[in-house]
Amino acid sequence: MSEVFGTSDKSDEVDSVGSQGDENTVEINTNSNKHPKIVEGMPEYKVLAESNSLDMILYEYIRLLFEEQKSVINLYARETQVERLRKSGARALRKNAQRKRQRSI
Repeated sequence: MSEVFGTSDKSDEVDSVGSQGDENTVEINTNSNKHPKIVEGMPEYKVLAESNSLDMILYEYIRLLFEEQKSVINLYARETQVERLRKSGARALRKNAQRKRQRSI
């Protein structure tokens, strides 16, 4: 999922408050067990997908929603950039026109 959502690959790291009486201590707990990566197409993936079918449906919906939102945000960013270019172009045209008027005086 980290590739889809652009998050770090450290999904097993969790911040927690220290439990030895020092409440200002922050520890990073990591998963001490190494698990093999399960990739789509592997038999293990199929078993997990079947046993978690509702989670898979939700995951696919979230991926689609994320892509839709990303395209809207990108469109907004492009429109903002185009508007900035228009404004700077208009400013440059006005300055150029002022210079031409000053030269003709």
